[in-house]
Amino acid sequence: MQPFPISIERYFFTRFSVVSNPDHTPDVSGLINAQVESSLNINQQENGDIYIADQRVKLIADGNSSLPYSLDIECIGFFKVEPSLEEGKRLQMVAAVAHSVLFAAARDAVLTATARQAWGAFSIGLAVLQSLNAPAAAGAAPRKTRQKVSPTVPKSKKISH
Repeated sequence: MQPFPISIERYFFTRFSVVSNPDHTPDVSGLINAQVESSLNINQQENGDIYIADQRVKLIADGNSSLPYSLDIECIGFFKVEPSLEEGKRLQMVAAVAHSVLFAAARDAVLTATARQAWGAFSIGLAVLQSLNAPAAAGAAPRKTRQKVSPTVPKSKKISH
């Protein structure tokens, strides 16, 4: 059996802000309809075998009493790709691995941080990474889901999920 061609070198948080919303009014059902903004950017380093992934997760309460917290999180990961992995598959595979690792790290960190805050543990839920080559439907309205992609991405490849 061959080892997986992508390994994580390290990851860390460059931004981690969780702020309790003093205007929050808990719903009797305990359900929260949150619109989490999430983006994943991938950059390949000059040597070609190291990729840097930047996962950003945001949730802004700003006067919305139904949201218990505002979140602003950025997690950076360094991923090493084996030279044997063909060039055409690299970006797609790194994106899938990076998203799985970094979004999960952000979700876990939010659960841990909010467990001891005023409104209790909060989960940003799950996100599914969409294909890099997914065609956009002509005239399609944005989907209303728990996750949406940030519209601005500077100088890197943007990956939707």
